[in-house]
Amino acid sequence: MTTPFTHLHVLLLSSLAATAATTTTTTTTTTTTTTSRFLWLTDNHVDLWGDVNNPSDKKCAHMPEAQWESAVQGMLAADKHPDFIIFSGDFVHFGARNSSDLSRKVILDTITDVTLRMQRNFPNIRLFPCLGNHDYDPSNNWPSNTTESAWLLKPLAKLWAPWLPASALKTVAETGWYSADIVPNKLRIISLQTNYWAAYNQFTDISSNDNLAHQQFIWFENELIQAKKEQIKIYINGHHAPIGNYVSGNDVDMQDGYV
Repeated sequence: MTTPFTHLHVLLLSSLAATAATTTTTTTTTTTTTTSRFLWLTDNHVDLWGDVNNPSDKKCAHMPEAQWESAVQGMLAADKHPDFIIFSGDFVHFGARNSSDLSRKVILDTITDVTLRMQRNFPNIRLFPCLGNHDYDPSNNWPSNTTESAWLLKPLAKLWAPWLPASALKTVAETGWYSADIVPNKLRIISLQTNYWAAYNQFTDISSNDNLAHQQFIWFENELIQAKKEQIKIYINGHHAPIGNYVSGNDVDMQDGYV
């Protein structure tokens, strides 16, 4: 997934560029409204080995480290104390310099740097991430056999442990998806592994009940049903919607009737 920004593809939602998470509780006598502020960023495509002075490394889908640090400082300027942070995937840059540019080590190192840099600059602020189509080797092709993606998912479960409950870390390590309460009993995030639903993923197979694409739909539906019973508001975090046919250079959501 790419964004139309050529230099800084970090989207900030703050008290100025505002989207608020609002939870309202009504009793027979009073109405209480709680408003939270959060930062949202996506498609950073960080290139830790890129050169900010090299024009080819400053194009969309490549954010050299100096630009990434500048983006973090921009977030701090917007809001040093958000209530939480949502990251919607594509930590990693496109492979451009050579065929081995996006090795497993590079992917893990990049996601680790992005995560720890946010942790250092926003201490004690919870981060709720998901994964994008470029956060795997090879890009776009996320296997349905979870043993093949264990090299990434199991380390991420440890990396994201400061923010996520044990139940969420378990599903992160197994499949990459999870749910977690942002505000207990009021606001919950459901973070999807939308790569299992992409038609350009050669392993996507909605028809099989054993496939992760189908299993995620069942899990997602059950999470929504449970949240409705508990009267908990839901934020859905994902890299992209279910993707169908690739038509004239554009991904067409739902084209193949996945949902």
